[in-house]
Amino acid sequence: MNIIEINNLDFYFGNNQIFSSMNFNSLSGEFILLTGSNSSGKTTFLKVINGCYYNDNVKISGMNLNKNNIDKIHQIVSYIDANNSFFFETVYDELATYLDCEEYIKMNKIKKILSDFDFLDKLLVSPMGLSYFESQKLALIKAIIKKSKIICLDDIFSLMNYDDKIYLINKLKEYIEKYNITVIYSSCDIEFTDYFDRIIVIYNKGIILDGNPDLVLKHENILKKIGLKMPFIYELNEKLSLYDLVEYNNNNTLKELVDELCK
Repeated sequence: MNIIEINNLDFYFGNNQIFSSMNFNSLSGEFILLTGSNSSGKTTFLKVINGCYYNDNVKISGMNLNKNNIDKIHQIVSYIDANNSFFFETVYDELATYLDCEEYIKMNKIKKILSDFDFLDKLLVSPMGLSYFESQKLALIKAIIKKSKIICLDDIFSLMNYDDKIYLINKLKEYIEKYNITVIYSSCDIEFTDYFDRIIVIYNKGIILDGNPDLVLKHENILKKIGLKMPFIYELNEKLSLYDLVEYNNNNTLKELVDELCK
């Protein structure tokens, strides 16, 4: 069964139409990059899935997105952006509120997942004093502790350095596989497409491209036309091939390009 179903969705802010007859389905366990130019509707798309706006053309885990189901939907969907809100004095308290079990079991569960995220030293630290990277790490841990079936990430990696970004992406992939979570990450940046199972491109009130990274990146002209910058490896591949230094191939990795140049 699809964990998310959007059928013929029309969506407006006042007189401004954001989506027109949009269709989208997702299975559990997908890691999806949602991309498009600025103001294309990426954040609105995530907020629709998160239940910020009622619409019976949207189903989450088989439930229509309406007032009757909204509490159940909020239990299985988490939305994370650059501005996280924390409400408790310590990291432990922030996570413990989502666990309904005896205190020693809570402590063991929380210590285990914090350790897995290299975060155990923050157990009794105030969430208010965390760095940006640490606060995003805590928000993701909270979504996992909450047993979210869908996690919507609104451009949270853009303010991170390369190492922190790759660390969290790899951790996400581990937990997607372990718990069959669907994760949708929205961004204008398509540099790290190889980490995703699927790319969705929004433009002109709808989805214009949808498929695995190799398939979507073949549409270079469309991506550039709507203002998206191709990944560095694709640009490098193209430039080297112009000078006949390598044979152009979209699937070349950086290592393969270096090996070719060193022959």
